[in-house]
Amino acid sequence: MPPDDLDSAMARVFKALADPTRRRLLDRIHADNGQTLGALCRDLNITRQGITQHLDLLQAAGLLSTVWRGREKLHYLNPVPLHDIYDRWIAKFEQPDLAALSSLKHQLEQETRSMVDKPKLVYVTYIAATPEQISSRSTGRAAWFTRGPGRPTLTSRTPTHASRTTLNPWAT
Repeated sequence: MPPDDLDSAMARVFKALADPTRRRLLDRIHADNGQTLGALCRDLNITRQGITQHLDLLQAAGLLSTVWRGREKLHYLNPVPLHDIYDRWIAKFEQPDLAALSSLKHQLEQETRSMVDKPKLVYVTYIAATPEQISSRSTGRAAWFTRGPGRPTLTSRTPTHASRTTLNPWAT
């Protein structure tokens, strides 16, 4: 496919994905491939004609394939255009570190959502020393910094000229 054609095809996919209703329809089709229009209309606050227009746009973008079974038109997800976008716009930026960073982000956000109360104490102190100096001095003496819910944890960050040590009672 020539580059101009590929760009216009991707533009159609991005336009199709821009609408939350169309994304919801794709999610529903992904969950149960081969649905009829009637099945897709269930539980949505939109007319049958509105759903049909969204499905037509998704099909024009190549995200849907349809198969006729008698009088029923079955809608199937076609992931090829999404894979093309992945290859063009995501894969080249991907690095192994990004997966680890994303995993850490989701884990921390999940822990944050599970907190029901605010922390009892949060201490912040700035120490004019390197993280290595703080770590070597606090390793033996920080035995009382037990880990677990509601218990403080010693962490260290390095600003330009000083180390920031935070006691975080939420850390596990």
